[in-house]
Amino acid sequence: MAMDFKFPTCQERPKVPTEREEAVLAQMRALKLKIRAIKESLKEETDQPKRDELSHKLEEMRSQWKDLQREREEARAERMRLLGYTD
Repeated sequence: MAMDFKFPTCQERPKVPTEREEAVLAQMRALKLKIRAIKESLKEETDQPKRDELSHKLEEMRSQWKDLQREREEARAERMRLLGYTD
């Protein structure tokens, strides 16, 4: 006779880092590669209008980076709440 009884298990612990944190970090890594490529292009570019365009793209990406840093901090705070370290 087989027993179908299963012992209760502890609640699953949240994944560290969380999926949200991993997603943000992946976006940050991808953006970092793009920023490096633009910086290299800026070093090599001699045409001023093209340099201005690249500089503008770089500033936009820096703004995106700051947004991603804020989102990463929010995700970290959420993880800390899930783990019970903060209220």
